Amino acid sequence: MNAASSSAQAAALPARVVVRGVNWLGDTVMTMPAVQRVREAMPADGHLAILVLEKAMDLWRHNPHVSEIITLDRSRSELAQARDLKKKHFDLAIVLPNSLHSAMVPFLARVPRRVGYRGHSRRLLLTESFAADPRFDTKQRLSESEIVAIKTKRLRPEDAPPVEFRHQVLHYLELVAKLGVNPEPCAPRIFLTEAELAASEKFFSNDNRPTLAVAPSAEYGAAKRWSDEKFIETIRAIRAHVDCRVILVGSRTERPYCKHLAEKINAASNNPAVTVIAGKTMLREVCACLARCRVLLTNDTGPMHLAVAVGTPTVAVFGSTEPTLTGPNYPGCENHHTVIRHPVPCSPCFLPECPIDFRCMNRIETEEVVSAVLKKMQ
Repeated sequence: MNAASSSAQAAALPARVVVRGVNWLGDTVMTMPAVQRVREAMPADGHLAILVLEKAMDLWRHNPHVSEIITLDRSRSELAQARDLKKKHFDLAIVLPNSLHSAMVPFLARVPRRVGYRGHSRRLLLTESFAADPRFDTKQRLSESEIVAIKTKRLRPEDAPPVEFRHQVLHYLELVAKLGVNPEPCAPRIFLTEAELAASEKFFSNDNRPTLAVAPSAEYGAAKRWSDEKFIETIRAIRAHVDCRVILVGSRTERPYCKHLAEKINAASNNPAVTVIAGKTMLREVCACLARCRVLLTNDTGPMHLAVAVGTPTVAVFGSTEPTLTGPNYPGCENHHTVIRHPVPCSPCFLPECPIDFRCMNRIETEEVVSAVLKKMQ
């Protein structure tokens, strides 16, 4: 960016801006490029605040583009939280989530300028609203009844209605571009401290071998999960080629599932090397652990997005969801990640459970996943 364009962008936004952030981990990472571009468009001494629920706030810690993290507390009324926000005298509120609820606190706080995408009956809560590109919507190719019907008839992927998507990163960038902000994508980043990286050593037990992280679960539902058997076969095959250790990552609720996989893998090995850290790490701890890993093998999960933001290459298995929309190949860092997906007529369906034969995931073979991971382990 040259000095002239930088100066022009610096005048685009006022000095005090609050961004109503999103609440899910993957979505939070996908907003980071837009937030960075907003800060670049503010005066050098400007104040940029992020307004988020507690579960997402840790991803913004130590981010140099953010001056303040304001935590939304669901135990308090929106009116009480709006009174607190009003005292901070923000000039502009950018509401990233497209929901009625997310626009309420900036509205009640009477932030003079409130912008966001149109929809969900919130137009009166915003001073400026914009129509979103429909290519950002999670559109099914076929309805659930049509998916069930394909069990009894032959249907090729090219016979199903085409659905076009754009990445969610661009969804947020295109909103802030309406305000004169640079819409050029950039890689998201979670900023970890040296102390946090050093503290993560306790999960690695002084093991200097390269580490493969695996996120084998998916909280949304079984339709996003590759099979247990194929994960087990893949990890065993990778370890037959590379002397590496393996950590299984996930949430507290996913820990029993991860322990089950680890026990099966380690039981067949003379050199057990699979460790379960799922459910034992705080959010920034799992980010630090992922930053220390050579590769993450994953379904379409939150850890996939965290790995992108700490710079760890991923091999992501996709079935029921759409990598063009939410995959790890973010605009701006396309070459670091590999998506493995086999087109089928019913994908994407975005269903939590497959109503037929799980063909989207069953067609992905262990050999192609092993090959992709080994290339990144080198």
